[in-house]
Order: sequence, then C-alpha cells, then structure tokens
Amino acid sequence: MTGGRAVSAARALSLGAVLAITTRFVLPLGPEDPFRGTLIALPLIVASFVALGNWAISRGGQPTPREVVLVEWTFLAVLILAALGRNHLGLLGNPATLDGVLAGGFLLLLGHRALRTLIALRPLLEESGQKRPSSVFFSLPFLVYVAILPWSSFHHAPDGDEPHYLLLTHSLAYDLETDLANNYAQGESLAFMDRTLEPQLGDPVGPSGEMYSRHNVLLPLALAPFYRLAGLAGVLVAMAALAAALVWATLGLAMTYRLLDPTGSLWAYGILAFTAPLLLYSYQVWVEVPAALLTVLGLTLILRAAEGKSHNWSTWVRIGLPILALPFLKIRFVLLAGSLVILASWHAGGSRARRRTALLLALLGGVTASILLFNRFFFQNPLKYHDIDGLRAYAESPITYLKGFLGLFYDCAFGLFAFAPIWFLIVPAFLLLWNRHRRVLMDSLLVPTPYLMLLAPRGEWFGGWSPPFRYGVIALPFMALWLIPLLSDRERGGRRFLIAALGAATLALTLLWIVEPGWTYNLAHGRSHLLDYLSSAMKADVARFFPSSTRPRLATWVWPPLTMLAVSMLWWVPKRGTSAATALGLCAVLLIPALVASSSQRRPTSVIEFEDPWVETSGGQLHPELWVVYRPHYRGGWVLPAGQSISIPVVPGGSRFDLVVELEEPSRAMGGAVLEIRSGSEILKRRPLEPLGRWRRLRVSDLSWSGEELLVLAIRRRSRDTDPEVLLDRAHLEWQ
Repeated sequence: MTGGRAVSAARALSLGAVLAITTRFVLPLGPEDPFRGTLIALPLIVASFVALGNWAISRGGQPTPREVVLVEWTFLAVLILAALGRNHLGLLGNPATLDGVLAGGFLLLLGHRALRTLIALRPLLEESGQKRPSSVFFSLPFLVYVAILPWSSFHHAPDGDEPHYLLLTHSLAYDLETDLANNYAQGESLAFMDRTLEPQLGDPVGPSGEMYSRHNVLLPLALAPFYRLAGLAGVLVAMAALAAALVWATLGLAMTYRLLDPTGSLWAYGILAFTAPLLLYSYQVWVEVPAALLTVLGLTLILRAAEGKSHNWSTWVRIGLPILALPFLKIRFVLLAGSLVILASWHAGGSRARRRTALLLALLGGVTASILLFNRFFFQNPLKYHDIDGLRAYAESPITYLKGFLGLFYDCAFGLFAFAPIWFLIVPAFLLLWNRHRRVLMDSLLVPTPYLMLLAPRGEWFGGWSPPFRYGVIALPFMALWLIPLLSDRERGGRRFLIAALGAATLALTLLWIVEPGWTYNLAHGRSHLLDYLSSAMKADVARFFPSSTRPRLATWVWPPLTMLAVSMLWWVPKRGTSAATALGLCAVLLIPALVASSSQRRPTSVIEFEDPWVETSGGQLHPELWVVYRPHYRGGWVLPAGQSISIPVVPGGSRFDLVVELEEPSRAMGGAVLEIRSGSEILKRRPLEPLGRWRRLRVSDLSWSGEELLVLAIRRRSRDTDPEVLLDRAHLEWQ
C-alpha cells in the first residue's frame, strides 16, 4: 500500500473507532435490542471495508463504480433508520418478522460488499513468485465474521459442549486450574450465559471431590487470555480469528500445491469462507476449527520441506509442533496426526528425512500414550468419558458405515449439501482432480478419510447438539482445494447453470442460518427446523422427500446416486454454454421447491411418524425426550395415554386401505387398552391391545376412506380401573 493510501486507511479506521465508541453512548436502543451491537460496531466495520478496498486498489484491484457505492450507502441508511424506528413503524405485524427482514437486509449488504472486495483482491493472486497469500486474505473473512457476531451472539447463547469449554476457560483464566468444583458451586457460568451449568454426564471426579471436564485443556488454555481480557466477546473474536486463519492457510496450501489459477482460487476461497458450515462455526467454541487449522499448517510445512529438500532439525520442529498438538485438542485427532506423519514419510526424500519421520511417529505415539496414561492415573479411565467397550461400536456392518458417511453429506438435518448446496460441486471436481491433479486428490483423501470413517458408525455421527457437519469441518479445506481446478474450467456449458442454481440456493440458506441461528441445531429425528416449518405450513410430510441417515427412507438411498449423476452430467456433458444458462439455473432454484411442495400435498400418504409436526396431538409426550443422548438408538415415537388422540391429514391414494401401526403395548401394571381408528368423527374400527408390554405390528385391514377427513387414532380404556398408555412409533397406509 502506498504511503497516501496507508494514511487514508489509518484515518478511516481511527474515525470508525471513534464513531463506534460514540455510538455506544448515544444509541437510543437498550441492551435487549438485537440490533444494538450491530449498530455500535457498524462504523468500525464500514471503515475496515474502506481500508481493505484502498489496499486492493493500490495493488491493482478494480474500484467499485461510484453508482454502486451510492446505492450501497443509500440502502445502508434506509436499514439504519428502519432499525432505529421499527418500534414505531408497525410493519409486517410481527416484530420478530420485521427484525428478521432487517437482519437479512444487513446481511445482503454485507455479502455484496464482501463480494466486491473479493473481486478487487484478484490481482493479488496474479502476482508471480508468491509463496504465501497476502494477509488481506485473512482480514476479509475475519471482518465478515466479526460483523455478524453481534447478531449471532445475541440470538445464540453458548450451547452443546460450548458452555463446558467456556467454564474450563473461565477456571483457567481466573483460578489457574482445571478443578471446576468451585465454578459449578458458585454458578460462574452466569458470566457467559443466562443459566447455571451442570456437569456433563461422565465428567471425571477426583478422590477429594474435584470435578474435571471430559474435554481436553488445549483450546481453553489458548482462549483464556482473550477471556480474561474481554469475557465471552473476547473468546468469540478469537474463534473468528481462528476460522479466518483457516481460510487463509487453505489458500496458502493451494499455492503450495501450485493450484494457482486466480479465478478458481478466489471463488473456492469465497465458498470456504462465506458459506456453511465454516461460517456457522466462526462464532462458536468448538475444537474442530483449530484442529483443521493445525492440520492444514502441518501439511503445508510437510510439502514445503519436501519441495525445498529442507530436512534440518528446525524444519522438522516446525512440522512436528502442529502435528503433536492435535491429540491435545482431542484424543481422536491422533488419527489426523497419524495421517500427516504418513504423508511426511511419503513425501520425504532420502534416508535422513525418513529417520526424522520415524522419530516424529515415535513422538506422536509417546504423546498419545502419555495422554492415555495421564487420564488413567488421574481419572481412572484412559478415554475420560468413553470406555474400551464403547469402541466395539466401530465393529459395525458396512451398511452402518455407509449410512453415517452418507449422512455427513446428504442428511437433511446435518448434511453438508443440505446446508450449503454449492458444495455439490465437489462431485465433478473429484473427477477432474483424478485426471489432472492426482497427487492433490490422494493427499486430501488420506488425511481426513480415516478420521471420518472412525466417526461414521457412531450413534452420534452427526456431531450431537451442534451445527451441521461438525466432524466434517476437518475435510472442508481439502474439498475447497478440489474446487479450484473445477472453477477454473470455463469451457463447460453446464458451469453457469450449476453455479447459478447451487449458488442462489446457498445464498438463501446462508441468510436463513444467520438470521435464525437456532435453526442450525437439529434433532436426530429425520427432519430439520426448516422442513418442520414447511410441513406445518402445508399440513403435509415434506421431509419424506429428503434423505436422512437417522431415519432411513427411500430418499436416503435415491438422492446420492441421482444427484452425483445429475451434477456430473450437467457440468461435463455440454461443451458450450448459453447466455440463458444462468437464468435457467435461477429458475430451477424456484421450480424445485414448488415441485416438492406440490408433490407433498398430492402424493398419497404412506408412512406416518407420530412425532412429526404436521401430526396433531391432543395429549401425550415425545419419547425419548429431546435431550436424550444417542436418540437414534431408541425406537421412539409418541406416548399416547388413554383418552387422548392423534389426528393426521391424509392425502388419499384410494377409497380403501390397510393400516399397519408399529406400537408398544401397555405394561401389565397399566392394563389393557383399545386402539380406536376414526375418519374424522366416524369410527372405522376398534382393536384391543393386550397388556403385554411388547412391540408389535398391528394390522387393521380393509378400512374405507371418503377422502377429506382427518385420520384419527385414539386410545381408550378397557376398564375403569386401568390407566394405559401406548408408545406409537409409526404407521403405514397401504392403499388399495
């Protein structure tokens, strides 16, 4: 940056900081207002974008046309005025809806400015002789992550394992110890959340009542200085910096592999940085982002050492540090570390380098053994929470591995493609990489695949109570590498269509995930918050059209081969594109949801899951409860007591049908019951249920159906002195 532009950037940042401080004291919005944090940070964010733009222009970047800048400033002014005066406008009736619309407006403006800045940075990737990307490629995602922090942190309190990492961080910052007994007793979790925290199931307990976390200490230890400085806000900014560093390091890894096409590198960088799931984890406290960062840094150092034939001790110390740090984040990350050591041996040249690799492998084994022995001595369990018997779960059938592995990508509640469809491009990218960059492909498969295969058969392959693709965050940088050659290929006709369709869908979903952060936390019941919303609105089962690995159905097995074939053909078959391809892609984004909605209301009802939101209940409760660990292991459903009923909107497939109900009969202590089947108020049949307390498939044959009424299932007592309840799993309607 020239001296004049450097001074201009410094002035802009100084002015932004002053305005932000001033805004904090004069802003007429209370602490309970969701836009207060955003509006306070806004001057500094705007100033930072000005500085980045000046930097890009000084290096040859294309400045944004003045008319575009004028439109941005006008739109921003309208949004600010609407946010300040929305309580007096009375628009849209529901204040939450108006807040969501305004938040979407701010996000669209932020995304547009980020896109413009990204395009302006392209000349920095064209500079010859670069070995490392400019630090500005760290600054841009970091700025975007910090910009969304005020809204996201307001609507998303720490959840899942996050509070437990934070409490350990709090203890290290203020007590300089890992014993959490006093922190639990004094309710110190109130420093970063609105409720007191309880110990997690399986947390180790010391002989004198000490209470320890089952989570490793490395991440809390790294975050403790930021927590001591600025509390939760400091931790979240630090996590945003780690996520931005991961994107920056991935671009550096691409340069190391000589994947140097500026256009492909730029768009792959943008997809990694500004779409789910990394965008969601940029403001949350999990170990996967720092683990991915250490993995990318380790691989980059290995490749540069091999390229430069530098095998001195200082080089191998630098290589060893991120590799040996991985098990301290989480013991399961030893698989990533082991894969990196194997790659180091593979790329190493000469006997001296291989001796260094053997020593590194021995050190990794020693570190792992030390962690296990430490846990055994202090916590009486080498794995802290898990036990050796639990590892037998990995001796599963191939179908279990397949369901888990497909679920990471295709599951409608936890899969990568469901939250950011643009990642579908890795399918044709795989084929291209196989032909042109096989070394990159083999390296990027070797590192994360053993780790993902370990997790695939687990009951919580989806990551538990967390945003989607948590375990797969490790693989994101490598999949971003796959996209670079693909996005550099401008000869294919299907390119515009696919990028337009998948990009528009990803943009819409990304806006939704940021505006409604709670919708990224789904239960393992085969649906998502979005599908539940659509099902409730249309009174139909929308989820049945989408794959689920926690509730396998036809779509689970149809979607993977169908989409892989379709995306590959659309990208590779046409030789020349048309000017209308982009418009056709955008039309497809609108047409497909319309077709799904229409089909859900027209296709005959065949399977009913009684806990689905489109099913209406007059009483009873979900089984198992929402927060039960490993919910997919349970044969659950809806517990319906006597005197209560379930009403189901039915799309008929004929005038008669057989009903097959999977249920658990009441226990002997409760007595027998009667299952009553009605069409609206008309009783079709009654079937007695014996008090045997067992699962059975109850078939009721030859039921007549008029068409417009609700299907009602009710439980009746067989005698006055009984109080039965029946667990209903699902029902099948076989139309004749």
